Amino acid sequence: HNGIWINDIFTGAAFSLTAMNSTMLDISNMDVTFFAANDELNTPLAAGGNDLNDQSIFGMNAFVEWFEGYMEFGYAYTIDELLDDGDHSYHNAMLSWTTRWGNTASLSYRLLGNFGQQDQITATTPAGPPGPAGDITTVTDVTKNADGFLFLIESSWMTSMPYELIPYANFFVGVDKPQSVARAGGILQNTGILFEGDGLTSFPTMDATAADTWGAAFGIEYIPGFMNYQLVFEVATVQPHGDQAGILGDQYGFGFRIQKPLTKTLILRFDGIYATREKQDQIYGGRTELRWKF
Repeated sequence: HNGIWINDIFTGAAFSLTAMNSTMLDISNMDVTFFAANDELNTPLAAGGNDLNDQSIFGMNAFVEWFEGYMEFGYAYTIDELLDDGDHSYHNAMLSWTTRWGNTASLSYRLLGNFGQQDQITATTPAGPPGPAGDITTVTDVTKNADGFLFLIESSWMTSMPYELIPYANFFVGVDKPQSVARAGGILQNTGILFEGDGLTSFPTMDATAADTWGAAFGIEYIPGFMNYQLVFEVATVQPHGDQAGILGDQYGFGFRIQKPLTKTLILRFDGIYATREKQDQIYGGRTELRWKF
């Protein structure tokens, strides 16, 4: 799912059924992976200072090549192990389909959903000694932090230099508060470089939560034939449309990336961003990274 559903480092276990096929269903290759984890998970349940070990996940994900396309579908259940303010466990599901549109474009359609999280806590306490008074039941409303849907369309377009010059256009619509199963950073981190934080330097980004927002990222990537360097230029926008949006108004931004391999193991990267945010301060910044591949 292009790192949208799960993009995290945690402790767990997994096993896979690989290299399956079916002539009758036109499946040339299929893999199914089952997984479980209970340590160092970055989920919405870890927000607000809760321990990364106070939640567990289990689920499955499948990869299927059929009908001249590539499908992924997965299900996971996130378990709240803290339970000091109610059970916030919930379901996760995602479906992706990638295909080619002739010799024009490569398109990916992705639908992610979270559902089943409780919005009320019911507690029963004794009223006193046994008697006609009975017990006291209280119902408290709580805020859901993983409940919603995200629809994404990712596209890259063919040019006369298909391996060197690659235009792309990515679109998204988020409803309520969609969340990844496990990840650090916003759910839109891979939608465009203007949404990509690094988790180390607090480098500014446009709103990457997809909480009651819609928007798009348009860019062009240039990689010369000998891969001497990479250039990326991108514009993007985020627009709120509901009560769960964490932004006050429209956002518009421009960004760039330059990467240059110095050796077979060292890469030098420059990033820059500038964005306007309605009813909020503008954001801008630059960063330089020296990346070591090992």
